[in-house]
Amino acid sequence: MSHIQTGAFFYARLLTIRLVNKLSPRCARNAARVLAAGAVLLLCPLAAADGGWALSLRGYLEQVSGRQQALTAARQTAKAARLLRQEKETEITPVLFSEASATLDNTPQLEPEYQGDSTKNAALTVGASLKTRHGVSGKLYYSVGRESISGTAFGDMDKWRAGQNLEISASLWRDRGGRETDSNLRAFTLGRDADAETAAFESDSIETRAEEAYWNLSAVKESLVVLSNNLKRARKLADWSRTRAEAGLADETEYLQAEAAAKLREQELLDATSLLLAAAREFNSFLGENSAETPALENADGPVSKPSAGVRADVRAAALRARAAGLAAASSAEQTKPTLSLFSMLSFSGLGNYAGSAASNAFSTTGPAATLGLRLGVPLAARLLENNRRGYALQAEAENLKYRQTLLDSEADRDALAQEFDLLLRRLTLAREIEKAQWEKYQAEERRRAKGKSTVYFTITFQDDYARAQISRIETALKLRILTARLKLYKE
Repeated sequence: MSHIQTGAFFYARLLTIRLVNKLSPRCARNAARVLAAGAVLLLCPLAAADGGWALSLRGYLEQVSGRQQALTAARQTAKAARLLRQEKETEITPVLFSEASATLDNTPQLEPEYQGDSTKNAALTVGASLKTRHGVSGKLYYSVGRESISGTAFGDMDKWRAGQNLEISASLWRDRGGRETDSNLRAFTLGRDADAETAAFESDSIETRAEEAYWNLSAVKESLVVLSNNLKRARKLADWSRTRAEAGLADETEYLQAEAAAKLREQELLDATSLLLAAAREFNSFLGENSAETPALENADGPVSKPSAGVRADVRAAALRARAAGLAAASSAEQTKPTLSLFSMLSFSGLGNYAGSAASNAFSTTGPAATLGLRLGVPLAARLLENNRRGYALQAEAENLKYRQTLLDSEADRDALAQEFDLLLRRLTLAREIEKAQWEKYQAEERRRAKGKSTVYFTITFQDDYARAQISRIETALKLRILTARLKLYKE
């Protein structure tokens, strides 16, 4: 329904209401006929919902996927979290390093005859370092430099020195076997995975709400057609009753009763039109538009299959956060321990008058130097570290409780939806049968009225029974569609 159609609809409706008491009864009846016919014409695209030009649910969701900003943001957030899940892995990847330095030392020496009075040193170091997740770190590097000493009793000295070096350190107490490092890395990765699942649940929820908006608008449009047809029947009956009353063939009360019923149905149509505008705006809001236009849609009362049951993304996110909190607690417990590391260094050096000869000598094993030792560090903020440990432990327990409750609620909701799905399928079948029976009952009563064997009251009652049966079928089909959309949150 375009803006022009919507405006025309309301204008005609308002004009009819205002003219009922001002114009002649015949003019008022004609205005009501125009209203009912206009409503049907405005909503006639619904009759072609099974045609090729109706906007399908898949087509609508594809448009939502490309135009709904919140949905796009949620998907980008999930993608970003997946790309960043190994961000902390950079801490345990090899690093190339280099260092260049130049030193001038004119410090007075105890024995300048042998130590000289000035020392110059220029050096270049190139190597790689690596920290593993198992509590072991190391460096392998190569160095070359030129050292000049002047002012000795033997004259100036100028030599090149080169060396290859290996350093290894292993944790023996805190972070033994990489317990702290590995826990931190895994906790970070799981946290990013949880962020991705949370964003995925947000995007799934937006798609579910969009699907609900689609079927809600479809149902409201179909209901409007039902109410418009019911108004047409009521107005036809009121005209018939008036003609009989004017001819003296029936009591005036029958006409007044039929006219009152027609007015009530006009009010129902107006109320439903307000629902249509609200449903249309919600429908278009998922397309990023502030509009009340209503394209032709699929009927809600169509074939429906139960989605396969799985686990909701928010449950997976809660499980990942619980695991991450447990690892964070384990890492915090490690931080309360003293640091004890075993370290070793091994180097081979070479001297030469030139850089080439020094480098060549450095690759021989004739001049090794080795170091083996222990490093000990004891944290003094023991109370603070203990509070941290207890805090992380409580946080892990809380996250685990949240996960268990989320899982319980999710499973209960899933089972309830699955059970209601089966019941709604049976109710929808029954609603179709009731609608058919009400239509046949109404038609039979119309035939009896035409033969003068029934009253206007029963005809009005049977008209309303048939309309209520149609609305009940539409509402049941809508509930089934909404329930199906919500079951899609439980993906395998």
